Amino acid sequence: MSNSNQFRIATPTVMLNDIPFAVVNDSVEMTEGHGEVTVEGASAGGGNRVQVLARDVSSAFGMLKFSVHTTLENHEILSRLMEPSNDGNISVSITSTNTSTGKTFSRAATGHSITNNPAVKFGTSGQFDIELKGGRFI
Repeated sequence: MSNSNQFRIATPTVMLNDIPFAVVNDSVEMTEGHGEVTVEGASAGGGNRVQVLARDVSSAFGMLKFSVHTTLENHEILSRLMEPSNDGNISVSITSTNTSTGKTFSRAATGHSITNNPAVKFGTSGQFDIELKGGRFI
């Protein structure tokens, strides 16, 4: 690792089916979808041991969570995306460019579905959470 300054990935642009969402600050979470790995030890004889690794393919999916403010527009878009015809058919992208360095973080995935049943909170600070799972992010 170099001694140069590093910058956080912040202010992401989140798009679902090419529709941009204005997300609540610090609400975006992503799992790329490599899957979990189990690591166990085994005896190799003579006091030696080896690692036995197994990748859990049942956890190998991309996940994206974020919150949006309760607006009529966001609710209408959410309602359309939650129609059964969109199950497994939502494309997802997240991009963030650091204005100081010009470097960009970008990931995209296809085959996603909204997996939660968002509870829409009304009020001056109302918001709701959207969670998706599907294909691996690349």
